Amino acid sequence: HNITFKMQFMEYSDLLHAIDEGAVDMVFLDAVKFSCSDRNNNLQPLATMRTRKFLGSEYYDSGHYHGAMIVRTDSNITKVEDVRDRTVEFTSAEDLGGCQLQWGELQLQNVAFLTDIKQIRMVGEHNYARVLQDVASGEVEVGFVASGILQTAEHNGAVEPGQLRVLGNLQGSASDPFYPFPFTT
Repeated sequence: HNITFKMQFMEYSDLLHAIDEGAVDMVFLDAVKFSCSDRNNNLQPLATMRTRKFLGSEYYDSGHYHGAMIVRTDSNITKVEDVRDRTVEFTSAEDLGGCQLQWGELQLQNVAFLTDIKQIRMVGEHNYARVLQDVASGEVEVGFVASGILQTAEHNGAVEPGQLRVLGNLQGSASDPFYPFPFTT
């Protein structure tokens, strides 16, 4: 069988239009774009990407993706609902593991992200180090990052081990019993 593909790069809005019009047979999307597109376009995944995270001398492979809500270890914030009326910081509203998953978890706990949060701060795409630093310093009360980011920062010396913790840690829970890092979502 001789199958030929034509690769074409598109802006996301143009891609959605092409899908609606039936002008494309297959698309390659990251997890965020897929989850947004799937709801409206009935897309079916053929394959999913696996992530490899390195921590110390260990590699961890996973096809799952989680988000973490980070607080200071000495914080009185003990459950997701406690994020109400707090200051929250994240990298970008487009970040799946560093905002969107946490936003969804807040909704599940009846916390309206845009109205129940005291202050929302965005620090720029992929700037997880700043989020962790601002939580550690007490400048903000809660930080949203992708799972594994805190452990990597601790291992690399960017954050003092034990200074921060993952809120509502679900590591080892029935929702994803083999996921190697603490997570909230």
